[in-house]
Parts: sequence; C-alpha cells; structure tokens
Amino acid sequence: MSVLEVSGVVAGYGKIPIIRDVDLRVEKGETLAVIGPNGSGKSTLAKTVVGLTTLFSGSIRFDGIEVTGLPPERRALLGIGYLPQTRNVFPDLTVQENLEMGGYHLGRHELQVRMKEVLELFPEIRGRLSQRAGTMSGGERQMVAMARLLMMSPKLVILDEPSAGLAPKLVERVYQKIDAMRAMGLTIVLIEQHAVKALKHSDRTVVMVGGRIALSGPSPEISRADLRSVFFQTSQR
Repeated sequence: MSVLEVSGVVAGYGKIPIIRDVDLRVEKGETLAVIGPNGSGKSTLAKTVVGLTTLFSGSIRFDGIEVTGLPPERRALLGIGYLPQTRNVFPDLTVQENLEMGGYHLGRHELQVRMKEVLELFPEIRGRLSQRAGTMSGGERQMVAMARLLMMSPKLVILDEPSAGLAPKLVERVYQKIDAMRAMGLTIVLIEQHAVKALKHSDRTVVMVGGRIALSGPSPEISRADLRSVFFQTSQR
C-alpha cells in the first residue's frame, strides 16, 4: 500500500518552478532516499509534500487521502512528520518542552506514555530534559529534533538532510536512530546529500538532477558508477 503518492508535480517558490514532472511512490514501511547534487530540488520536494511551496500542477496523496490543497498543519495532523534541515528545535524551550510541543495534540496521559516511549529510543537526552535546547551542541539538538518529531506518532517521516553539518561520529549516531526508526516499521523519506550513506540506509532511491528525477531503483542496485554517470552528465550541461 502506498503511503505517499506524488503525481506530475511541478512546484517552487513564488512564480518560479524548481521541481518539474515529479512522480514517486513510497510504500508502507519503506525508506525512500532522495539524493542529488546541490540545487537539484531535493529539499523543495520535501517542502512540497508538507505544503510549504507553491504547487503549480500535479497532485499529492497521503495514506489514500488527497492532500494537495491542504495547509501544512492539516497534513501534520493527518500524520506527515517533517524534520527541516535547519531551525528544527525551539532554542528557548527546554528539551522536555520541545518534546511536549511535538505531542501537543495528545492528552496528558497519552503525552506521558509517548514521551516514555520516545526517550527509550533517545536515552541520551533523558537526563537533559530541563536544559534549554539552544545551549546544546548541533548533534544533541538533532537528537531533540528527531525525538520531537516522533512525539507526533507520524505515519510518514520526512528527514531533510539530517546529517548536514555534523561531525562523522555524530552522523553515525543519527543514522543509528534512522535505522531504529526503520526497524519500528516507520515509513521514511530521507533527503540526503551523502549518496553512499543514503543508499546504505534505504530500500529504494531516487536521484534528482535539475529539478527532475533522473534515476530511480532499489538502493542495492544503484552503483557508484550509476551516480557518477548522472552527476557527470549534470556537470556537462
């Protein structure tokens, strides 16, 4: 069953289209990686799914529901969780308050139960609940952001370059959490610039070039040679 269906989408900002004729599906429990060079439209695709761009044409269906015309907050309530690349925590709030913001739609008891479940996946922030998120390191803030996202109990998780700007050791920690989410059966769209990492930690991959999908297939079947060919063609345009 397809959790997400993007059909013939042309979208961008203002009057300028950035992505064109994008078609993709994400099946339940699947991790789809979206990779490509800088400026290829990866993040624009993510923002389009959550309703943060201008949609010129095409349609988006989520969990069998047409969401093309819905505002971002309605899409979030339906179960689309989005982790932006930057500004993904509330810096003036404590870690606990950040998590509570993620579970704002839950009753008090449900909130407590969900927080306990999320902290089992993120034990490194359990002892930091009273700390302001803005005083934490980049890697720690990313843990808080991912934990807050899971407080929503999303049906679809969209991660926009979750390893961007992190040291290699912290990148590994982030991907350990992503693998844990995969093991939980979550459906994930992983936007990533590090192609090799994305291929290793996903089921299928699409490669975006110039706002279009240039290559797609099962991640284990996409080789470095395939990527070099696509990226080389791009550099020659």
